Amino acid sequence: AFQKTRPSLKNLEYQFLTEDGRAFIDSDLFHKENVNVLQMGALSALASQKTSSGFVEERHLHRHVPVVTGFARTHGSWHHAALRWVVLLRMDEADILMPVRSILWKIAAAGAIVVLPLILGLVWSSDRLRRQWSVAQIEAARATAAQQRMQESEDRATLIVNTALDAVISMNAKGLILGWNTRAEELFGWPMLAAVGQPLAALIIPPRFRDAHAGGFTRYLETGDSRIIGRQIEVTGLHRDGHEIPIELSITTAQCDGRTIFNAFARDITGRIRTQQRLLTQFRVTDIMARTPGFQEASSPILQAICESLEWDVGQIWGLAPQDSVLHFEAIWNRPGLETEAFVAVSRQTTFAPGIGLPGRVWESGVPAWIEDVTEDPNFPPAPVAVQEGLHGAFAFPIRLGAETLGVMEFFSRDVRPPDPELITLMTVIGSQIGHCIERWRAHTSMKESQAQFEALVDSVDGIVWEADAQSFHMTFVNRYAERVLGYPRTQWLSDPTFWRDHLHPDDRDQAVSYCLSSTAALQDHQVEYRMIAADGRTVWLRDLVTVVVQGDRAVALRGVMFDITERKQAEDALRRAKE
Repeated sequence: AFQKTRPSLKNLEYQFLTEDGRAFIDSDLFHKENVNVLQMGALSALASQKTSSGFVEERHLHRHVPVVTGFARTHGSWHHAALRWVVLLRMDEADILMPVRSILWKIAAAGAIVVLPLILGLVWSSDRLRRQWSVAQIEAARATAAQQRMQESEDRATLIVNTALDAVISMNAKGLILGWNTRAEELFGWPMLAAVGQPLAALIIPPRFRDAHAGGFTRYLETGDSRIIGRQIEVTGLHRDGHEIPIELSITTAQCDGRTIFNAFARDITGRIRTQQRLLTQFRVTDIMARTPGFQEASSPILQAICESLEWDVGQIWGLAPQDSVLHFEAIWNRPGLETEAFVAVSRQTTFAPGIGLPGRVWESGVPAWIEDVTEDPNFPPAPVAVQEGLHGAFAFPIRLGAETLGVMEFFSRDVRPPDPELITLMTVIGSQIGHCIERWRAHTSMKESQAQFEALVDSVDGIVWEADAQSFHMTFVNRYAERVLGYPRTQWLSDPTFWRDHLHPDDRDQAVSYCLSSTAALQDHQVEYRMIAADGRTVWLRDLVTVVVQGDRAVALRGVMFDITERKQAEDALRRAKE
C-alpha cells in the first residue's frame, strides 16, 4: 500500500517480530518466518529490547547498504500476551536523503550564480594582493638592507671617530657638547657620559679665555664672521684635573636638519711644543756663546735662556778653577717677581766639595743628576732655605771639556718635577757645547794676549813692520809706526789694495815695483831704497828689507821692515853739494 501511494518508498521494508526476535511477517517473502533478527544482531532489534520505540542507523543484513530502521514495541494485554510484538520499518538512507540533496543541489546552483563571481573576484583580489605582498616584501627587504647599510656606515663612522688620533668634539649652537670621542676622553680627562650635554667652555677652556670664546661664538652666530673656523690654530685647553694643555685646533661647521653643528678636531701638541722649546733653548745658548767675548759675560744670559725656555725658576753656575778643591758660586738668575734673596745669599757663601750637595754629586760623577723634591733629599745642604723659598724640583749638569769638568749648572723649580730623560740628554749636549766654547774663549783670550804682545813688540821697532800678498802687494798687516812716518791711518794701508804702489814717488815707482816683482818671482829675499809721498806732501826716503815667504815652489807672502832714511839721504845730499 505504501509503495503504491509513495513511489519513492519502493525500498521500504517491514518486519514483525515476536518477543524473542523471530520475524513472523516480513516484506521480504523469501526470508519469511525463517529469520531471527535478534540473533542476527540487527541493531534495530537489539535497540527494541531496551526501549519501546525509536530509530537507528544500520547496514542492511543482506544488501549491505546504509538504512534507517524505526522500531516500536506493542505491549498487548494481560489476556492477549501473544500480541507483544516488535514492528520494524526499514528504509534506505539514500531514499530518505534524496529530497534534501535535491534541495541542496538547487541551492548550490543558485549559490553558484551568486558566489562564483564573488569567488572569482576574491581569487583575482588574492592574486593581486599576493603580487603586491611580494613587491612589498621586496621593498621591505631593500629597506632593511638599506637600513643595515646605513647602520654599518654609522658604525664605521663611529669606529673611525673613536679610533682617530685627534679628539673629535661636536657642539650645537647653544654651546652644548653633542659628541665626544675616545681621544677626547683621554686628552681632557672627562668621560663621554659626563661630557655630553655640558657647556664646552666650562669643560675645556681655561677661565681667562672664556670671555673671548663667548664673544667670538656670539659674533659668529649673529654675523657668520669668525677668525678661527676653517683654520688650524694653536690654543690652550684645560684638563679635568686643572692643568693646561697646548693643543692644535681646527673647527668646521655643518647644517643638520636646519641646525648648525660645530665640529672641533683637537690634537695634543705638548710633545711638539716641548721639542720646539728645547731646540730653541739650544739655539739661544749657542747664539749667546757666539755673540759674547767670554764665559763671564755669557753666564747670566745662558741661565736666563734655559730658565725661560724650559720653565725653571732659578738657575745657578758653580765654577771650578784649575787648582780648586771646591766648587764656588759664579752666577745666578731667577724669574722676575720670585723672592729668592735668602737662597741667593746662602748660595754666594756656599762651596761644594766633591759628592756634597747636588753640584758636588755632579762634579764627582761627571754626569747630570735630578732631584724630584729637594726638601726630601738627605744630601742637599741648603734644603731649609729651599723650603723657605718654596723650591722643590732640582736638576744639575756638568760643564765638560772631554773628561774634565769645568763647572756645574744647577736649576730649581717651585714644582715637584719628575726626571725627564730627554731633557737630561739635551742638557748633557749643552754642557759639552759650553765646555768647548770655554776652551775657544780661553784660546781666543790667549791669542789676543799673544797678539797684544806681538803688536807691542813690533810697535817698539823703529821701522814700519808689514806683511803683503806676494803677487798684488796688498798690505795685510802694518804696525802703528807707519802712521808716525807717513801720516796715513793703518786702515787705509790695509783697505786699499794698491796703497803701496800709489804712494811711491813717481820717479821711483816703476823701478821699485819691477825690482820687487823680479826678486819675488826668483824667491829671493831682497832690499830696496825708494821714496814715498807722506800724507802732508813730504817726501820720505825708505830702506825696505823684504823676506819672501815660500810654500812649495811659490811665493805666498812678503814680510818686511821699512826704515826711515830720510835724514841720512839729506845728509848725504848736503855732503855731496858741499864737495861740489
